[in-house]
Amino acid sequence: MFIREAVQEFGSSTIVAGIDVAKNIWGKYVCFSRDGKKATDYSPVEFARKMEDEGAGELLIQSIERMGRWKD
Repeated sequence: MFIREAVQEFGSSTIVAGIDVAKNIWGKYVCFSRDGKKATDYSPVEFARKMEDEGAGELLIQSIERMGRWKD
């Protein structure tokens, strides 16, 4: 996987894994890919553990529920 290769090349302290999270149609939080267009089968906790296992040194978890909406 790319994360593991990057960690081997640059070290875990330089690798930040970004996790996009939003509620699915059943109201449960899941991770999304493809700019928030595709829901995955991962919960945020499952995906965070996966990235940790791959060696990512930092995790950036961001809510994308209001992505692209301007707030006045």
